[in-house]
Amino acid sequence: MYTLTNPLKIAVFFSGGASAIKYLQKHDPNFGKTYTIVAGISDTPDASGIAYVRDELGIETKVFNLREFYREHKVPMTNLAVRDAYYEKIVAVLLPLQPDLIMLSGFMAIITPALLMPFAHRIINVHPADLRITELCGEHRHRPRYAGAHAVEKALASGEQRLRSTIHFVITDVDCGRIICVSDPYPVDKNKSAHEHQEAMKDACDGPAYRTALEKICSGEVKLGATKYV
Repeated sequence: MYTLTNPLKIAVFFSGGASAIKYLQKHDPNFGKTYTIVAGISDTPDASGIAYVRDELGIETKVFNLREFYREHKVPMTNLAVRDAYYEKIVAVLLPLQPDLIMLSGFMAIITPALLMPFAHRIINVHPADLRITELCGEHRHRPRYAGAHAVEKALASGEQRLRSTIHFVITDVDCGRIICVSDPYPVDKNKSAHEHQEAMKDACDGPAYRTALEKICSGEVKLGATKYV
């Protein structure tokens, strides 16, 4: 069984404003107590969250420019084999910090085995949909109906009257990992766009769900991966 550090050490990955960290810092009394953020990682050099995480919170933050990485390798960004090399660079930076958990806060790059393998069942993500809602995929298999991109738009188009965010473990199959918790519902407003709903959900759903998920992990109710990173 994985033995947690006390406080739990977290590396946060983000592509934009790192809104979940902002919520936790402002609204979670356990922030900096039962868990602490030891590193920020961004794939986007102009992400607004960099200034917040690095300058306001004083957390060491590194930028690994994903688009530039692909330009240097002269391959399309759909080439996931090259992306493994990208994540190997990030893992090398994380090694000395020994984080217990990787937390994705609006990190838009698909995670590949180079990161998944050393942190198996220790990467969590927030998804702006209720992943408990499934549909038949093939003869015997169900998968989340609103997995992947444009989840809020898909849910609205399907006539959902309430939206939720889900915290789940990251696995190779996108948005199909074990569910940790689901947020309270956010009522649909027919006068708002999918983008407006998703922005409102950051504070109404994403942040509170992450707070609950971290409580479950820090208390031992939800178990992390079986081995330490070596």
